[in-house]
Amino acid sequence: MALLDRYVVKTVKLKQLEIMPKEKTYKILGHFLLEDYNDNKSSLILRLNESSGYISYRLYMGHGSSGMGEALSNLQCEKSVGGRRIDALPYEKVRADETMEEFKQRVIEAIDKHSVRKFIRERKTVKF
Repeated sequence: MALLDRYVVKTVKLKQLEIMPKEKTYKILGHFLLEDYNDNKSSLILRLNESSGYISYRLYMGHGSSGMGEALSNLQCEKSVGGRRIDALPYEKVRADETMEEFKQRVIEAIDKHSVRKFIRERKTVKF
């Protein structure tokens, strides 16, 4: 008697479930051009995920539109609070009536004060 004869083999057909990811739509809030102490250029993109309401940052090498991605930790934008190092970049409003321009100004101040890079200027969106 073969070993397989002792077991009943059942084939179960699994129904394939089609799981569609929630579509993410982003709104670019700012495109900041930065430089470090060696004049190495980088770009920081500030985005709002409209479906979830979260703010995200993207850091790229260079000021062009096709730079290589960098880890946000390369910005080294941290501050010390009570002996602990925390992220200095803002991720939420400090007041309910804070405007977009005020929020972007807080981002620029955090970069200039707590980062190894400095803010050069904001790139404006080109519309055709």
